[in-house]
Amino acid sequence: GLAVGAEWVADAYELGEEGIPTVIDCSGYVNWMFTYSGFRPYEDLVCKALWNSETFEHVLDRGKYEEGADYLARISDELKPGDLLLDHDPESGWHIMVYLELRDEGLLVLHSVSGLGVTYSLFPPGSGYIKRLHGVLRYTPEP
Repeated sequence: GLAVGAEWVADAYELGEEGIPTVIDCSGYVNWMFTYSGFRPYEDLVCKALWNSETFEHVLDRGKYEEGADYLARISDELKPGDLLLDHDPESGWHIMVYLELRDEGLLVLHSVSGLGVTYSLFPPGSGYIKRLHGVLRYTPEP
């Protein structure tokens, strides 16, 4: 039900049976997950710049001169499953992932990523995704 295996295509989405994505990019996937769960952060699934959105609250921002691994260690106790982790690569741009848990062997996320599509990823300490962590967004639906 989590659309694992859907293909990643930038700025695109296609829904298959029962509204499960067959093609979706990273922010579209996040939008779909919330929509499929009964929340409606957006009216559609088109790629959105989620980090500049008023829908998602910036809860844990990285310090200006803080290293990614130090940042992750500092915020680890405050992370909640379902938080959105922002990764910023100066070459490829922004990437957004759904936080699942922090394990001894690394950071476990669910995301839609180029070359793999929708997948679970476990990033070991020192991986590029951890080095480039930029901030954490949280969706808090209004009552």
